[in-house]
Amino acid sequence: MITNEKNALPNTGFTNETNATKHTRSKNRKNSVRIFHSIRTRIIGLIILGVVLSVVAILANTIPRSSKAVESAIQSNMHDVATAYMDLLDKSVQLSSSGTLSSDELTKILSKVKINNVDSSFLFVVDKDGKMLYNPDTSRIGVVSTNSLVVEITSAIKTNTNKKSDISQYTSTDGVEKYASYAVSDNTKWVLIVTANKKDILSPITTIVNTSLISAFAVILVLGIAGYFFASSIIGPITKLTKVVQKTSDLDFSTDETIEKLSLRKDETGEISRMTARMQDSLRNMVVKIEHAATDLIVNAQSLTSLTRSIDEACTENSATSEELAASMEETSATAETIDSNVVHIQTGTENINQKSIEGLNLAKEIMTRAENLHTDSISAKNQTVEMYNSVKTKSEEAIEQSKAVDKINVLSSTIQDIASQTSLLSLNASIEAARAGESGRGFAVVADEIGKLANQSSTTVSSILEIVAEIHQSVDNMSDCLKTTLEFLESKVMTDYNGFVDVSMKYSSDAKTVELSMKDINEMADVLDRASNEIVDAISGINTTISDSARGVTDIAEKTTNVVMSTTEVTELVHRTKALADELDAISKMFKL
Repeated sequence: MITNEKNALPNTGFTNETNATKHTRSKNRKNSVRIFHSIRTRIIGLIILGVVLSVVAILANTIPRSSKAVESAIQSNMHDVATAYMDLLDKSVQLSSSGTLSSDELTKILSKVKINNVDSSFLFVVDKDGKMLYNPDTSRIGVVSTNSLVVEITSAIKTNTNKKSDISQYTSTDGVEKYASYAVSDNTKWVLIVTANKKDILSPITTIVNTSLISAFAVILVLGIAGYFFASSIIGPITKLTKVVQKTSDLDFSTDETIEKLSLRKDETGEISRMTARMQDSLRNMVVKIEHAATDLIVNAQSLTSLTRSIDEACTENSATSEELAASMEETSATAETIDSNVVHIQTGTENINQKSIEGLNLAKEIMTRAENLHTDSISAKNQTVEMYNSVKTKSEEAIEQSKAVDKINVLSSTIQDIASQTSLLSLNASIEAARAGESGRGFAVVADEIGKLANQSSTTVSSILEIVAEIHQSVDNMSDCLKTTLEFLESKVMTDYNGFVDVSMKYSSDAKTVELSMKDINEMADVLDRASNEIVDAISGINTTISDSARGVTDIAEKTTNVVMSTTEVTELVHRTKALADELDAISKMFKL
């Protein structure tokens, strides 16, 4: 039996055990949500975050504007106080009989002057030299002030660059930041300064911030409580719906009144509840269908098992018969192939004979052509040789006759030798006469000497000519002998051989014609044998092809039958697995509570 490991399914018992374990764990798992992951916590946190961000945004936008507004208002108030009381002091000085005001008079006028709601505010007056004329701290009256603002203003008065009134900010000697507004008298050059601590001026802003924070905390508390109850109204149905989903995850599809009540809600929770109820109905119907399908699968698996068993037996018998038939076909095919191979060898030999006969026929034609050419060439060569013989013979006789002219050179050489001897003698006589003449005959002596040398050279040359003539004479004699020998050879041997070549070429041409006729007969018989062999080969090839096709068909049938047997085996295995799956589906359907 063949099993397909790749298609093997997991062990059903193990699967059921695993699923059961998962369901047990799911039932025993505690259904709780951590506080930081709770929707209630997130809603409350969102409310608190919104309030905090709103307060921060309001304060960030309000405080700078409020600070600037308060600061501007108080500075304006301080400036008004400074200019107003400076005008009052000027009028008081004008009304005074002494033309000035004493410390007591200044105290009486200025002691009660303050900026409303700014406890640290006060006034003081200094003259153009910075000497304190009035100060709430009487110990400082009459003392020159070292205040940086006072020093700056008095310096400007001395250079006549001062402003009549202005608002300024400075730091006192004890490090406290202050606002100040001053006014300068045109008449007395006194300086009235209204000052206050910056912290006291901006104290309303601090009050506003503290009040805003307290209000924000109260709002956060109220909204947090409201958010808690609001979130609880949302979380309550979700918690109930979670329990329903938990039952569904535990495969409990029994009817529950909770889901019916939640489905009546008009909000998103009601929509989710309705979808959950629909899901339960769908799953319940699916489980019922699974039960029916499992039952049908079991019945079909049993029927299919019986059917595959019958197919397996029939295919096994069919496979054995096909294998026997295939073996017989293979033996017949092998015999036909042997016959075909032998006939092919015969055909190959016939083709070789035919080819050789064609080559022999062509060779006979070439031999006959060569024989005819040889006969023609032999006759032509014979005629040319005869003509050459006659020409050589005539020219040889003429050359022998002409070679006798060499003897004339000997006669001329003897004459030149005699002349040279006489010239040498004359040269000797001339030399003697020149010697007798003495100094006047020296030039003639030189000429005579040169003539003697020429006579000697002529004698030497004549001797050389005689030697060369002797060699030429010997060569001419040798040439005459050679020509005579050549003529005798041509006449006695070559002419006779050319006659023999003509006779042989005629015989060679006759034999070539005989060979050509024989090769034609062989070629015709080889063609007949080749056609017969081709017909036999074609017939055997057709038989062999038919047998091979039949053998392949039978083999193919046997293989397919074997495959069918294997497939039925796999089908049987799959049927068993299908039945196991059906059992598992039945077990799974029983796990659901309907």
